[in-house]
Amino acid sequence: MTIPKYKSLVPVFAGLLAFAEPALAKPSEAFGAGVVPAFPASFDAASDPSSRAVPGKAWWTVFGDPALDHLIAEAHAGNTHIEQALARVALARSAAKAGAAARMPTATLDGSATHAEGPLVNAAGESGDLFTARLDIGWEVDLFGRLSGERSAQRQDVRSSDALLRDTTLLIEAETARTWFIGRHYAEAAGQAHRICTMLEEAQSIAIQREALGLAPPAAGEAMRRRLDAARARENELALLRDSAWRQLGFLLGQSRAISPGDPGFNRPPPEVPVGLPADLLSRRPDIAAAQASLFAADERLRSERKGWLPVIGLTASGGVASPGLGQLLSAAASSFGLGALFALPVFDGGRHKARVAGRQAQREGAAAAYRETVLRALREVNDGLQTVQARRSGLAMASAAEKEGEVLLARGERRAANGTLSRIEAIDIEVGLFERRISRSDAAARALIASVDLMQALGGGWD
Repeated sequence: MTIPKYKSLVPVFAGLLAFAEPALAKPSEAFGAGVVPAFPASFDAASDPSSRAVPGKAWWTVFGDPALDHLIAEAHAGNTHIEQALARVALARSAAKAGAAARMPTATLDGSATHAEGPLVNAAGESGDLFTARLDIGWEVDLFGRLSGERSAQRQDVRSSDALLRDTTLLIEAETARTWFIGRHYAEAAGQAHRICTMLEEAQSIAIQREALGLAPPAAGEAMRRRLDAARARENELALLRDSAWRQLGFLLGQSRAISPGDPGFNRPPPEVPVGLPADLLSRRPDIAAAQASLFAADERLRSERKGWLPVIGLTASGGVASPGLGQLLSAAASSFGLGALFALPVFDGGRHKARVAGRQAQREGAAAAYRETVLRALREVNDGLQTVQARRSGLAMASAAEKEGEVLLARGERRAANGTLSRIEAIDIEVGLFERRISRSDAAARALIASVDLMQALGGGWD
């Protein structure tokens, strides 16, 4: 048997391929229509005309907070979600390597040693020892591209895993920044609440003394006590939220301890959003890239599955030697060598192949719907984020103005107290009012910063 005899099968395979080509057209060549919504020229909400670029790979540096830079670096190194995403990438890459290896020939070497006595004789024709060695080589010829289609799908799986790793990393970065900002707000607010309690304790003591002297209504001391109790409850709640935020931050960093910050106060304004952000910034969102790669992988698997009814062609080669002595194995008198070809063509499978194709088609349609949903969700998140940033910046401006007004009132009250025209309880009320305004300003600042983080995450990491 010689190899040239198999050349007569090539025209047959070529004819089958030409007949099947219309049914094997790559689905991804026409999937765009109706799958991916068109990006608008820009987003719905207008943005601030004053702007500066934000580095995409380290978008958090725009906040100018060295402590945040350090925390995110720790999150990159220790977060368990990122570690799991890295493991999924390694798993996808190993599967892709296994798929690439499936297209390569396989070789198997077998050896044996036997000893036979008595009336039964061995393959050498006599009793005694027999040593054999055999080499088998096999290779499936990917004439119709079935294996290459699976290989392409596995490469898309790797792309999807890489994109999901970036998406997980971005999620952890954003959550770290949000937790840091909200924790610092609660820390500052708890400090201001403690000062309010201190001031109200003094006011309660004064009210009780005035009530005892008949200079205040009988219920003045009780009313001040209820006010102090409410302030203490608020301080305890803020301290609880602060400690919970620091524990959450430790969890994000992969640590078993809570993160203890330095100075909790922060007065940096949120970053300014550039005007006229192009909507095609969404193309770099990692979740969109992952959904796109999953759709391409589903396309390739559907195309490969459609080829399942085409012939499977394999080439084989085998050779072996046998000898009664191990030392004479390479110069054995008994040896064999052969070549072969395998041709398998499904004729009837009871509808199994048709069902598998239908399943792949359903997977592809599901991936297309998921891709479309991801793009639509991204557009909504960015438009919501732009509007929220504007509203939070406006709220911060009003809270800052109210804080400055409180400082003016306090300075005026201190002058009146020095002149003896303002009682101590009235002065305490003015000072407590200022502390309340500072808590409100801190809350507005945290909300504005978190809105900026949300927008940067929605844009895939900054807006450069």
